[in-house]
Amino acid sequence: MDLGAFSRPAPAVLEAERKLRARYGPTIWLSVGRVVYYKGLHVAIEALTRVPGTLIIIGCGPLLRELREKAEALGVAQRVVWWGHASQDELLGAYRAATALWFPSSARSEAFGLVQVEAMASGCPVINTDITNSGVAWVSPHGRSGLTVPINNPPALARAAERLLDEPGLRDRLAVGAIARATEKFTDATMAERSLRVYRRVVREGLSSEAPGNELASWVRRVSEPMETPIAGSMVLQIGSHASLTSVRGEPLRGN
Repeated sequence: MDLGAFSRPAPAVLEAERKLRARYGPTIWLSVGRVVYYKGLHVAIEALTRVPGTLIIIGCGPLLRELREKAEALGVAQRVVWWGHASQDELLGAYRAATALWFPSSARSEAFGLVQVEAMASGCPVINTDITNSGVAWVSPHGRSGLTVPINNPPALARAAERLLDEPGLRDRLAVGAIARATEKFTDATMAERSLRVYRRVVREGLSSEAPGNELASWVRRVSEPMETPIAGSMVLQIGSHASLTSVRGEPLRGN
């Protein structure tokens, strides 16, 4: 990501932050994403019964009616804001105004969580979940840029939120750590350089093998053009065009 919009917020972002603080007070919990089963928003609504503040949910989806009814049944409907779609300025302002981003996803369908990076880059700590075989807890590590709790555990989410309110200096320390983590791991230049490093290693190791039947080496020799292109100060091998790339067995490459 280009983190410039987060580290150097525009006046419209700062105004959106000011309006949110003025309207909802000093304790704002934020959730951003589609209103679908694996986002765990039912956990967030249940956790809200145990902590003060307002929960702002930015996003739409098929579970919206069900979750509204749940909020009504639990007596917290007046403290849940269903925002739906937000502009970019409004979203960035919400990250800045929030005490924390609540990210209680509960299934491996949540593999990463880009909104975690957006929140972190804004100096907003993240309360996420420890989903087995998912990258969610890696994106925002426990105790560094936020707090991690077990999945489907409203009391644990509430206790983590209470820590941010009650432990002196904790929220500020995690906010600083969140910015540092986003800058260290997730800037566009950093991700590009690390990706290129992987490609260089794979091509180097593949070409270094003279073993008969080395499919990687033969594929690289077949489709590579002897052209070097500078990218971000580095020299990398340019391999064919997107339309002509195939796998070593001749099948079309497919994105993930």
